[in-house]
Amino acid sequence: MKKRYLSLLLTFTVMTVSAMHEPKLNSLTLSISPFGPHYYQPYLFQTNQHNMLTEVPLVPIYRHSNANNLQEQKPFLTINSLRPNTKLMQQLYDNVCKFIQKRQNNTQIKENRKLVRLIQAMNYAKKENIHEELMGQFAYNKSNWDSLNPGVQATLLFTLLKKYNVSILNTNEMIPLHFDTKEKTNLTKIINTAHYSNTKQLSHNIDEYQAFFQLTYDIRHTLEQLRLGQIRQFATYLYGAQTKLLEDYSQGSYSNLENEFYTNAYHMLLTTGTHHLYHLIQMIEQAKKLNAINNESDLSKKINGLIINESIITQLMSIFDSYYEMDNAKKRITLFCKLAEKYNTARGTKTTPTVNQYQAYEVKKTLNITLPDSCYDKDLFDDNIYAFDEFKQLLKDTAILIHASEEEINQSIGQKQYQKKT
Repeated sequence: MKKRYLSLLLTFTVMTVSAMHEPKLNSLTLSISPFGPHYYQPYLFQTNQHNMLTEVPLVPIYRHSNANNLQEQKPFLTINSLRPNTKLMQQLYDNVCKFIQKRQNNTQIKENRKLVRLIQAMNYAKKENIHEELMGQFAYNKSNWDSLNPGVQATLLFTLLKKYNVSILNTNEMIPLHFDTKEKTNLTKIINTAHYSNTKQLSHNIDEYQAFFQLTYDIRHTLEQLRLGQIRQFATYLYGAQTKLLEDYSQGSYSNLENEFYTNAYHMLLTTGTHHLYHLIQMIEQAKKLNAINNESDLSKKINGLIINESIITQLMSIFDSYYEMDNAKKRITLFCKLAEKYNTARGTKTTPTVNQYQAYEVKKTLNITLPDSCYDKDLFDDNIYAFDEFKQLLKDTAILIHASEEEINQSIGQKQYQKKT
């Protein structure tokens, strides 16, 4: 019996000593191959006899297969380290939305402090393979286009953060981290200060951190000057369907030129605003192609001689307000035809942009945003192809025409040129 116990003890001792010389697996790390994001080269670190860490490549695990070539076998276990951290993305998105919502209650110093934190949070997220374009897409998908939802504006703010980071990368401008610190003051320090230096310090900061203060200006312009509709159109171009800017727009087709042009122009000039502007310009262009008119003056004459059966609603509106009378409508349409003629002469061979396309272009131009490589149809914002500046002027002139008084209309059109039909 003693020999049996002695044999078991000797066996256990040998196994223990052998196990002490086996390599210990300490940690698992992942290195990405320079051949591209789809090639992974995982390594295990193990301890050798000299207690040094050495790299031992992991062999992929394959399903049992009769294929001789390992490339033809499909791995049973794969590692994907590039999957974005959605929890971190949600936190970053929430921080940007909170920055937008509480911005009006902040002083400039406090806003700068919070903006520095956003920049640092964005740069930290990049270590998790989360970049500005990915966050812009994330914010776009989160947006429900409600005016109370800051997600629409958050989409554009991530684009502005990318613009800032690219700028400081080219100019070597430092992030103003000291903006994120509160200066401690006390009575002794205040009394012993010889003079106030706020103005000098601010001027120095602006010169030293030009990209940062440009970012603050861009954010202020975005949140205070741009309409949500403009931001929505630009965000749709970046992260939605780029062709959406050209969809649902008429090519100017019509069955009765005079009647349909009058109806659309009446609604634009007297009720709905510039919503019908693009369609009216397209109708004029189509009428010229079909030789229905030679110029805008021909169309104006056709409208003036038109006998129209007004709807009951229009008749009731004109009874209570002469602004809605047919006579006033025809005068304004005559003046609009002159504006259309000026526009068509100025644009030459350029194409008229749609209203949505123009709104998105204005955002890009105002904020000086460089389009990402993911935007395949960059010609949509080419001002050598589309008459953006001319269309902008036409929008302004048409708005003035809409709000012009009856006296201004009569002075502009001239009573000799226009005779009221009785």
